[in-house]
Amino acid sequence: MSNRNPVPPPGAKDRFLSRVTKTDTCWLWSGRLTKDGYGSFRFGLTNAAHRASYLLFVGPIPEGLQVDHVCHNWDESCAGGDTCQHRRCVNPAHLEAVTKRDNVLRGKTLAARAAAKTHCPKGHPYDEANTILRSNDGARVCRTCRRAYDAKRQRRQPRLHVPNPVLRMLTDHFPDEAPAAVLDRAVRAYIAQQSA
Repeated sequence: MSNRNPVPPPGAKDRFLSRVTKTDTCWLWSGRLTKDGYGSFRFGLTNAAHRASYLLFVGPIPEGLQVDHVCHNWDESCAGGDTCQHRRCVNPAHLEAVTKRDNVLRGKTLAARAAAKTHCPKGHPYDEANTILRSNDGARVCRTCRRAYDAKRQRRQPRLHVPNPVLRMLTDHFPDEAPAAVLDRAVRAYIAQQSA
């Protein structure tokens, strides 16, 4: 077995169960807790108690998967966070091996709430035809809203129509500045001179 799935030593189950308080639904860990509110149980390596429970009562955790508390997902009244009592649950019937993505999306995180949305704030559907995935963070963008924003922005900003010879002159004399910035400065100076 790998370090990820250590072989439980003799008596590990009894030692584990001596730190469990069984309720009607969850088995709450009464031993040491981590700063995040998860139970901590040691055999071989220091393991989170819910991982140890999975190893002791279910079997090895498959490579690339995490142990998720499904009881947390069932309880609509639980707000989540460090004080969530479900983090202390070690009931093997409440534990499931899932991918990291599934574990995050099943939770009560901001990412989970955003991923659960089926429509943008304006009511357009997040479907294949109407959704753009941003390359930098994978966030969904509504294509309809994006088009409306771009159209509004285009209407707001009139295009600068400057003859090509003037653009060439500006580029030659002010190579480090945008022609629009140079023209803007010139117009402001002219207006200031006229009003003086």
